[in-house]
Amino acid sequence: MASWVIFVAVFYFILIKLVHLSQPFHDAWLESVFFKRHPVTVKFHELIKERRKVREENKSLSAQDHYAKWTKNNRKLDKLDKEIDELAGQIKANNEKVKGSLKKLKLVLITVPFLLFKLWKGKHIVYNLPDHQMFPQLIAGVWSQGWLYIALLPLQLVKQTLSGSTVDIETATIPHLGVSLGIWLWALERVSSTIEFMIKQFGSRSIQKPITENLEIKSDEIKMD
Repeated sequence: MASWVIFVAVFYFILIKLVHLSQPFHDAWLESVFFKRHPVTVKFHELIKERRKVREENKSLSAQDHYAKWTKNNRKLDKLDKEIDELAGQIKANNEKVKGSLKKLKLVLITVPFLLFKLWKGKHIVYNLPDHQMFPQLIAGVWSQGWLYIALLPLQLVKQTLSGSTVDIETATIPHLGVSLGIWLWALERVSSTIEFMIKQFGSRSIQKPITENLEIKSDEIKMD
């Protein structure tokens, strides 16, 4: 049953998956977009280059023949190290601030709307079951009403026992019995996670078999002194 509900659910699902799969590249993207041209970052790289230049110059000097120049460069290196450490701390703080803002943006634009959407349309039937007796009561109830059905099942059984009715799914309160959107999304997530895990396993390096030394007894003779 194709509808706008399924379209919105698939859209959010793909969007969340893309964000998750692209995590290894987030730092590089943030570096190129937000941090690379920041004044603090530019100053940091300039000091790094200057420190490297001073170190190379000091290596070419003799401490005995050019003691004054060598000592001056050492003092300059100490100063550069302190400035670089301070700038590194500022860069780290800026990075954390930007990452925190992006996490909040993701929470507001993606995570929370998708969660509210699932709570709102979680029981929307994606596939209809032709017969109420096609599957056992527990499976059919979970598929049509979600995992909450298991939590509410004891209360339902107590209610039916007190009323003297037979233990069965209350099909009268369910217009269509089938697979709900919540269960369909859960199954889709499990399948995609399994495929992702298999791809990572096949793409990883094969484990080399440990090398074991074969200890062989070449002779059973015992020499007597």
